[in-house]
Amino acid sequence: MADTFTPVYKIMKDGADITNRFNDRTISIQVMLKGGGGDSDTCAITIDDRDWKVADVEVGANLEVYLGYKEIGYAQQGIFKVITVDYEINPRQIKITGTSVNFGSTVKAPANKSYEDKKLSDILGDIAKSAGAGTAIDSELGDMKIPFLNQTSSPLHLMHELERRFGAVAKFENNKLVFNKRDGGESTSGLRTPLLVLQPWNVSSGFVRHTQRGEFSSVKVGWFDADHIKKFVEQATPNAPSNEDGSPDENTFLSGKIARSEEEAKAMAKSQVSQLARSMGEAHMTLSKGDPWIRDQTQLLIKGFRSKIDGSYVIDTVTHTYVKDQGIGTEILAKPPGDAGDYTSLDDGEFNKLGTGGVVGDVGPQLPDPTQGPIGGTPPEPPEPEPTVPDVPINT
Repeated sequence: MADTFTPVYKIMKDGADITNRFNDRTISIQVMLKGGGGDSDTCAITIDDRDWKVADVEVGANLEVYLGYKEIGYAQQGIFKVITVDYEINPRQIKITGTSVNFGSTVKAPANKSYEDKKLSDILGDIAKSAGAGTAIDSELGDMKIPFLNQTSSPLHLMHELERRFGAVAKFENNKLVFNKRDGGESTSGLRTPLLVLQPWNVSSGFVRHTQRGEFSSVKVGWFDADHIKKFVEQATPNAPSNEDGSPDENTFLSGKIARSEEEAKAMAKSQVSQLARSMGEAHMTLSKGDPWIRDQTQLLIKGFRSKIDGSYVIDTVTHTYVKDQGIGTEILAKPPGDAGDYTSLDDGEFNKLGTGGVVGDVGPQLPDPTQGPIGGTPPEPPEPEPTVPDVPINT
């Protein structure tokens, strides 16, 4: 059994492995994976340009980035199109920034287009084409009918508007437009994703914040029927607030948006209920050991701390950082599940046993020693000192 695990990375450019071109010059790699919400995945690579001999970096290149451990393997982080390259003078460095969205396409350009009696998948397909991407759409969401829709904004703006209306996660990932049920615990291929369990020895620092922003008893969304009569769909919120005497607090959230059909009104009400539930708090966690197999939208169970910290969450943003001479770090931003679900029953103590099953297709292996690798197992007794991560040139 290995005593330490050596952090490694791999970079592919348009399908070719170019890792050896970086040699010992890579200072850091930071990958931020976002759970939709109008944001895209990003990657920032900082290179030592001490002698100004690093070849020029091409804006528009596609870089596929992997992070992992030499003794275990790699976790694919995504494919990123280079959008900016900064050549810094003092210190002499090159900073490469990439995003999962092809901003060189027409995806951000304003467009006027009308849709009538189309499936949601048809509209999303057009958005994907504007970015030169494929699609990975949840079949149930994709089959929803849209009576009419007038597009007056960019395809990217429309994608995020549909995301909010239908309670989905919409983002570009690996040259695909992904449109999936938010907090569903399943990948677009229908596979169940594993639960991540965090206990005190898995976390080096963090905090959990509680708010009152989402305390409503129900949500109402309006729509017009065939006779142009305005009607409403109302849905109760989970854990609705109550008055001091125990009676229900009749505090209704009235949506300012009008649905185009009763079916869409129901979807919008459900989506708004979920948004209110997620706004009730958030958890910020820095892991004691970096785990690049963790992705956004992973279901999370925090336990073993105290009340108001322990609970069920869904990862909204995860940031993986490789730093030369330090290793791999992982930071998580998680929010309560939109359905106020309890993930305790899903805890089998073996995170990653099922693999991620996501659109990336990686399987996150369990490291032999739970004190060194991906989260799981029991706390070390006695605690072992932090291992020193050697500076190993990455050339494989």
